Amino acid sequence: DDTKARLAQGERIVEILKQGRNKPVQVQLQVVIIYACVNDYLKDIPVERVSEFEAFLFENVQNNFAQIIENIANKKDLDEETEKLIIKAIEDSKNKFLN
Repeated sequence: DDTKARLAQGERIVEILKQGRNKPVQVQLQVVIIYACVNDYLKDIPVERVSEFEAFLFENVQNNFAQIIENIANKKDLDEETEKLIIKAIEDSKNKFLN
């Protein structure tokens, strides 16, 4: 049901937008998690674990997909190469997180 799916996505968006006080998230990482959410990559992550996954994803991006951060910072755009890297980082993170 489309309405149910939209509500579920909305719940996940609320979770990813919560930032701890004095813990601002780097813009490049915000781009990655928002991309994941609006493109339905988080639909199989339970809402109550979205924050946990977000932290896991950020760590994975910083450690293994630093090119994403550099690309977004330098190009200030989401080109095809960066988008493919983001998808790869999200799928890699989900694989490790859910297994």
